[in-house]
Amino acid sequence: MMEAFEHVCLRRLTNISYMEHNTNAYVRNMTAIRVGPQEPILATVKRQKLA
Repeated sequence: MMEAFEHVCLRRLTNISYMEHNTNAYVRNMTAIRVGPQEPILATVKRQKLA
């Protein structure tokens, strides 16, 4: 569920429409190129819960 939300957000950041049927890996790569590397939301939540 969190990954789906995250990919919707990444698609909005990079202006990639869901109608383009790109893979999640493609969306992540385009985000890294345009915005910079991003830590997955789930990893951030887990890290903060452990702190």
